[in-house]
Amino acid sequence: MPMLAQLLDLPGFHVDHLTIDGQQITITASPEAPSAPCPSCGTLSSRIHCTYTRFLRDLPWGSRMLQLSLSLRRFRCRAEHCPRQTFVERLPDFAPSYARTTTRFHQRQQRLGLALGGEGGARTLPQVGLGTSPDTILRRIRSAPLPIAPAPRVVGVDDWVRPVPSKQAAAWG
Repeated sequence: MPMLAQLLDLPGFHVDHLTIDGQQITITASPEAPSAPCPSCGTLSSRIHCTYTRFLRDLPWGSRMLQLSLSLRRFRCRAEHCPRQTFVERLPDFAPSYARTTTRFHQRQQRLGLALGGEGGARTLPQVGLGTSPDTILRRIRSAPLPIAPAPRVVGVDDWVRPVPSKQAAAWG
């Protein structure tokens, strides 16, 4: 199933199994690389300590939810001076550590959340297969980078005046 990995945009993974169960597609995949670099010292290691399965939600396929079941490995670091004895292979472009969704799923929810807001997004996103709670939508919005605004060319006096409390303003007026 190497073509399926390209179709799904899973670089560096070999698709082992595909299951369609009702409204969900589950794809079981494993990494193709025989080794991984240690995140602390950068030493390549191929000594496998253990394996585990990581489940990630990805963008829907048509009207079906897509669940990725990735068989990842924990390696032993070969460098004697390295503070890490074991490390897990990273998926930096695909999903950050501890994430339950892929980066592209997160970004799609974030963009729609910015357009629709928390409650509106939570009501609309299930219709496009990206459903979640309003609180998650708000977390996605808060994690969005702030737009870069150009520096002001002219600053008016009103920008520096301290507002007058309402009692003093009533006494003056």
